[in-house]
Amino acid sequence: MLKSSLLLTIAIGLSVLAANHLLSVEARFMQQLLAETEQAESTHIFTDFLLVNTDTSGLKESEIQSPLTRYVVHRNETTLDSPTMLLYRDERPPVSLTADTAIIDHEKNKTTLRHNVEISSTGHKNKRMRMTTDSLLIDNTNQTAQTESHANVYYGNSHMQGNGMEFELKTEQFKFLSEVRGTYEN
Repeated sequence: MLKSSLLLTIAIGLSVLAANHLLSVEARFMQQLLAETEQAESTHIFTDFLLVNTDTSGLKESEIQSPLTRYVVHRNETTLDSPTMLLYRDERPPVSLTADTAIIDHEKNKTTLRHNVEISSTGHKNKRMRMTTDSLLIDNTNQTAQTESHANVYYGNSHMQGNGMEFELKTEQFKFLSEVRGTYEN
């Protein structure tokens, strides 16, 4: 009886030693893998991404949704596929921004929207405002945007277009830079 319990104790001890050895090998492998990953371009990938920014009182300031989001650590840059961004304003409907791709440069606090860019909101007298272009650079700090591409603005029954544009996101004021054409209906 004593002999079999001693053998059982030795067997358990050996299996614990073997398990600890395997855990140790696995831990060293994971540390090596982590070190190699940190040396390479580390990217964090998120699916069904949702970010809501609020002020100190809890009121929404902005919201970003994207089905696929990638954050590249060494560039401090986030790429969002098919993003929808909402900028909330005082007592008025939010401004909506959509595009095929958005790239957020966290160092410069700027966002570049690319391909099928659209900004829309409900403006003065409940008229719908919609701006379309192929690319847009947004300064996140002062909530302004600009493009050198061709842009269209639709406001109610009015349509204006031109090359290059500067745009205030909060006030919806815009200025075309060249080759302006359009029709205005009050």
